[in-house]
Amino acid sequence: MDSYNNQHLYNNSAEGLKWKSRAKSPLIRQEQDIINLLDNKAASLIELGTGAGRIAYHLHLAGHTDITAVDYSDNLIECARDVHADTPIEFIKGDITTDLPGLNKKYDNIVALQQVLCFLSPADIKTALADIHNLLNTGGILIGSVLNFNSRYLINKFLQTITPQESNSIATIPWMKIGSDFNWKMLSAMTPKNIWFFEQQLLSLLKEAGFKDVKFFNRLDETNDDDECKHLYFMANKPEI
Repeated sequence: MDSYNNQHLYNNSAEGLKWKSRAKSPLIRQEQDIINLLDNKAASLIELGTGAGRIAYHLHLAGHTDITAVDYSDNLIECARDVHADTPIEFIKGDITTDLPGLNKKYDNIVALQQVLCFLSPADIKTALADIHNLLNTGGILIGSVLNFNSRYLINKFLQTITPQESNSIATIPWMKIGSDFNWKMLSAMTPKNIWFFEQQLLSLLKEAGFKDVKFFNRLDETNDDDECKHLYFMANKPEI
């Protein structure tokens, strides 16, 4: 089992059940704020890592009319199709590390909230961001969120030190909880891990993929409590040639 492949958690465990139970849960403030930046409701849009379709559902409620949503979990895609059957959202099974080049259209906007980039392996990040850039129409917008390493710096530094790392520059931290239970296997070499990003690191990766005008939201220097700052939100553009 690939230590960075979290897919089995969403198919077979309490983590997947948690996501299913939240299929129509409200957006948090930061999600609502960044979604509001996508003001062209007729623009084509794809959400990556949709889970049970919570973000896509709220995009639909906000008036977006051309929504595709992708996830690599069979169970969650089936759940999304069932729960949101009364919407025109197209839910498709797909892995953003391999399947994006095979999609038969490009999109005006891409949504990568729910920390989907953090579930990838360090080896896949650059390729995935390049594929996301290629999936956007010229002038398109990417919005997303990632886990912010500095939001719990001392804990992450400790866990980074005591767990195997596949990259010297990208930190992978084991899940501390699965569902609502403590992950007692977190020190195992094969436990699932997430990437926790530094802001400047993510900025460099986005620019290397070709994105411009990168903006960050919910930074640690803003007035937020620790839990709010755990997620760093961003917006980036694919510039006109």
